[in-house]
Amino acid sequence: MSDYQPVIRYGHSTVRVGDYLYMWGGSQPDDLDLDLQLNPAQPSSQPQSFDNKFVLVYHLPTSLAPRDYLPTGKWEQKATTGKLPPGSTGYASAVIGKEIFYFGGCCNHIDCFPRCFHNSLYGLNVDTLKWREVSPNTSQSGPMMKESAGMIAVQVDEEDYLVVFGGHGPSSENTPAQPNAQYSTEGFNIENMQCTNELHYYRILTGEWISPDITGDRPPPITGFTLTSVNDSSAILFGGFSPTADYKVSDKLYVMVFNKEQLSLEISEVPNSLQNWPCARSAHSSALINVDSIGPHLLVVGGFEISDCWLLDVTNKIWDEVTN
Repeated sequence: MSDYQPVIRYGHSTVRVGDYLYMWGGSQPDDLDLDLQLNPAQPSSQPQSFDNKFVLVYHLPTSLAPRDYLPTGKWEQKATTGKLPPGSTGYASAVIGKEIFYFGGCCNHIDCFPRCFHNSLYGLNVDTLKWREVSPNTSQSGPMMKESAGMIAVQVDEEDYLVVFGGHGPSSENTPAQPNAQYSTEGFNIENMQCTNELHYYRILTGEWISPDITGDRPPPITGFTLTSVNDSSAILFGGFSPTADYKVSDKLYVMVFNKEQLSLEISEVPNSLQNWPCARSAHSSALINVDSIGPHLLVVGGFEISDCWLLDVTNKIWDEVTN
């Protein structure tokens, strides 16, 4: 029996919890060979959203795993239970303990053709593989319904919060605008689409969305960037698309520092004063590599029509291109 292999997809995320990677959702053009993960009730000639019932689990190779445990270096398809989210693409994800949180995104389900956007928040417990709806989809409060936002987990006064920033979605039938945030409809070929730089905290304990105090260099409305945690009180934002009349793709680097005693943060832009700096990009990926001997480094890979790879020394803010 051959090993299970996930089908081709985009607009998904893969997160690590312990010695496992968890992949869920995403989209795939309907002219490819779809497997049973897909919802068959889909409009033709449109991108397909993956079925919401399955999560794909990859056991990372490790010398610490017992020999009678799951084989390492292999994918498995696992069924999930509970209150399932819609099969989505372009959502944001973050991990707190043994729970993976998924925010927003959009789907292509036949009852909301051509696409519908979400601001719901779901949690998946990786021990039980059971979903729960953390915050419902609503046009009354919270972040706007959107995709391509960033989400990370932080701690404030030793309490867990999620932080959701940026993204794009429909300008009609959406939540009230956040005070001091910006919303831009420039640069989109799709009617009624807007991009934002709104930033919300979600307090896990009380189940409420909160607008924090923000100081410093707040980025313009932006989507398709990466937001990567450095530790439980800081993160790095790189790249993205800021919609303007001339289609602005960004090469800017921002550092977010979250106040651990109160709901506030400072955002600072790192000046692009170095000759060695990655080109502007969006729809790329990034991950933190933290080795004690060299300190934290941010790995940035690819992007739309880009295939290079860069490594940022987070402490000294120095970029190096990774080559063969």
